[in-house]
Amino acid sequence: MKKIVYHIGDKVKIINPLFIQRVGYVWDKKYVIKNVITPEQKQALEEFLIKCGFVSGTSGGGLFSYAYEEIMERLAYWVLRKEGFGGKERSIHTKLRETAREKIATIIKKRVVKTGKYTEGRTTGWEEPEYNPPYLSNEKSDVLLTLDYYFDDNLGMEDDIWPPEIEECNVALYERVKKWKACLYPNNQPTIELGIFTATNKPNALRQVCYKYNLKEDDTNLYLEALK
Repeated sequence: MKKIVYHIGDKVKIINPLFIQRVGYVWDKKYVIKNVITPEQKQALEEFLIKCGFVSGTSGGGLFSYAYEEIMERLAYWVLRKEGFGGKERSIHTKLRETAREKIATIIKKRVVKTGKYTEGRTTGWEEPEYNPPYLSNEKSDVLLTLDYYFDDNLGMEDDIWPPEIEECNVALYERVKKWKACLYPNNQPTIELGIFTATNKPNALRQVCYKYNLKEDDTNLYLEALK
């Protein structure tokens, strides 16, 4: 079966609503702060900041919060470095959102990500040593699609799946975007080419043209041609 190549502007149906949280190794900063740095260590940092003159609480606590979060971020970074990011497997981390199943959405962006197992760089050879940089063994490429932000209001409520992004294997093509050539044919005047517009259907393309050039949709001099 021939693989479908999706284009920006295509409409897709969400078959398996597994949305991307992040692409990376086993741990990230959020994981370390939540699961590795202990409550006792967090309490000790709070007490240290208070002793240094920072004020906690809702009144005047802005500087305290800023200092606390910045220090916690740096601690998480060095824990990641020390612990090797919790493992060498770089993968796609997802979250199931059943509310989006069978919903229709428009692709507004796409990107390719690499996954696999991190392999450290090493030097080979004696007389003329050559350094081989780190690489991903068992490397795999995956296409991620960013969907329009408005197809499901609930998707915007959680930061860990914003913007809504999904692997292309979890959607099905619903409607293909097309290119439309727009021209004006004024009476007894040379043809005016207005440009190429992309839309899934002619009415949508017509609305784009009329909005851009302040034209009326029932203008008999306006013509749209679908390009192959």
